Amino acid sequence: MCYFITFGLDREIPNELITDFEIKNISVERIFDNKSARVFSSKYKYVYIVTTGMCSCDFLKKTSSEKKFNVYISFLKTLFQILIDKGYLISFYFHMYSGMYGEEDLPILPVTKMKAHDFISNLQNLEEDVLYVTNKYI
Repeated sequence: MCYFITFGLDREIPNELITDFEIKNISVERIFDNKSARVFSSKYKYVYIVTTGMCSCDFLKKTSSEKKFNVYISFLKTLFQILIDKGYLISFYFHMYSGMYGEEDLPILPVTKMKAHDFISNLQNLEEDVLYVTNKYI
């Protein structure tokens, strides 16, 4: 059982940005047609998971040591800030999977719209199984 952070974008992330985070031991991997990707509307057709190798638990305070959490949440905020600064439309959720990622049926996720600044500043306090949507127009 592990948490996975999944996010959808309106366009692809450049390989250079993905490589910049791989150097920090953060994997940003595009996923395609699976149950985790189907949560997003067609506006967010480029879907990614972000992990520290195996899962996303180190990005969450309740499943990580304080030291790891502080490091990794900072990296995650940086990633999303870069995407927001480049004008990406972002949709985001995290879920505790009891089975295989992408194969588990997900609950119906309520949608919460947030301003970009609020999304970044509250990233460590977001709730599980809520689909967060933010873009420059909100």
